[in-house]
Amino acid sequence: MLKKLSYYLPGLGQSWILVLLLFAGNLVASAIAFALSAILSPVIAADVFLRDYFTPVSYLIMMLFPILYAIGRGKKAMLKDSIHSYRNIPVDSNSFGKTGWLLSSLLVALLIICASIVIEPVNNLMPPMWDWVKASLDSMMNAPKATAIITVAILAPLLEELLCRGIILRGLLKRTSTFMAIFWSSLIFAVIHLNPWQAIGAFILGILMGWVYYKTGSLKLTILMHFTNNFLALLLSWSFPGMDDDAGLIDILPPNTYWYVFGGSALLAILIIIALNVSWKGMKITKRNK
Repeated sequence: MLKKLSYYLPGLGQSWILVLLLFAGNLVASAIAFALSAILSPVIAADVFLRDYFTPVSYLIMMLFPILYAIGRGKKAMLKDSIHSYRNIPVDSNSFGKTGWLLSSLLVALLIICASIVIEPVNNLMPPMWDWVKASLDSMMNAPKATAIITVAILAPLLEELLCRGIILRGLLKRTSTFMAIFWSSLIFAVIHLNPWQAIGAFILGILMGWVYYKTGSLKLTILMHFTNNFLALLLSWSFPGMDDDAGLIDILPPNTYWYVFGGSALLAILIIIALNVSWKGMKITKRNK
């Protein structure tokens, strides 16, 4: 699968087509859920059943629409390779620079934690969540822990990173400047979250993960970053069940303590970025395979 995807290098127009396909997948998944609800309602509490068991399936259906399309386009390009000298760019790599895979993994995981803390005040500038958004997030957080882990901490990091970094960003890096490629892929990452309360944080963290992918070409590192962020969000919601869905450390810690944590996180994030930039100097994924 990854070999076929390596031949698909979407431009900006194709990237937005992938987004539309994702929305189409969401509509199909919603239609299936509606049909199941109508069928099951006379027998069981359908809304609880769908929340507890169908959520991962629904998410998988939504994400498969753009990913399968990309695989199909990549397969066509791969078949033309010998005729048109079409060269591919690997979706993933094992390039970790001087820090190696273990230290790089630890540093990027710590980096995303620090970044999540630093952007909390930005999220707090948003108005209160719309009721339907809050209800949607509540439904996920109130689902069985296994369902939430599968959907939020496993499927989302794997499939969203494959789409936004492994497919979209990789293609845009060949067709536009590095800055614009990371910007557009991060914007698309924000858009697919389907609500502004998650979108702002997703955009900022998307820029960070985009930089990591640009420098290393490692999808494994960005998946780890995404997993770390999502899993810690789940742990926070489970540890403080009465907390609002858009709350964070700033709502838990005493004000003075939070700002010490904020300052320390900002400083540590800067130091990690500097260290990784030195370790990854000269590394980038924009050269095609020969």
